[in-house]
Amino acid sequence: HTLPARVLAAQSPQRVLKRTLQNPRKKNFSVLHPAMPHPLQQFANYPNKWRTSMLCACCSDPIYCCYACVCAPCAAYQQREEILAGSTEYRCCLGIFCESKCPKIPCLCLEVCCCLGFAASANRIFIMERMQLRQDSCDVCLICCSNVLQILGCLMACLCCDEGWFRIFQLMADLFTCSVIACMQTQTAYEVRTNPRTKGVWPTLIPQRRKAHMKPLTAKAEPEYALPASKSMR
Repeated sequence: HTLPARVLAAQSPQRVLKRTLQNPRKKNFSVLHPAMPHPLQQFANYPNKWRTSMLCACCSDPIYCCYACVCAPCAAYQQREEILAGSTEYRCCLGIFCESKCPKIPCLCLEVCCCLGFAASANRIFIMERMQLRQDSCDVCLICCSNVLQILGCLMACLCCDEGWFRIFQLMADLFTCSVIACMQTQTAYEVRTNPRTKGVWPTLIPQRRKAHMKPLTAKAEPEYALPASKSMR
């Protein structure tokens, strides 16, 4: 059986979009953007919270924050080494952004030097998955602001006629991005060091390296750092 033509017309995407735009109090953004979920939406329902936000990370661990500012690639490399735990199997950005297998050396060195933001984000996302940490709204704002500033810097490079103003803006954007990455890496390291579930031991990709004293913080948390079935690391 087929539906009447008037019913099909009433349910057409054009009609739904028109009704949504005409009634601003009942906007359904899942209709307007059905294929655009938030990239970190999967962490919204996780039971545990960060022990410090990115905004407060520099005050929670100022020494590590200074180290992450001055030697950001070294900090990202050390964190990845802890996660890999001596494994020779390497995937760019832990397979989060790229699934291809590569030799660990020199690919990891190239990743932390050429794609520092992706490398630090991959380490952080891995810790969030393993420790069931939900995203902090302040962290999202800082990361979005950093991305927007970098995009504006690229646009100014193409459109701005005054090279002096462009260089000043690009320098400010780079400084802000570097500070965000430093806070991100400090937050990740601080969580592992101070969380009673880890006791300073980094979660790894190797199941045999799991420690017996790593217990879930809450009854809702998944035990033994088990990854969600839909996002398991390969």
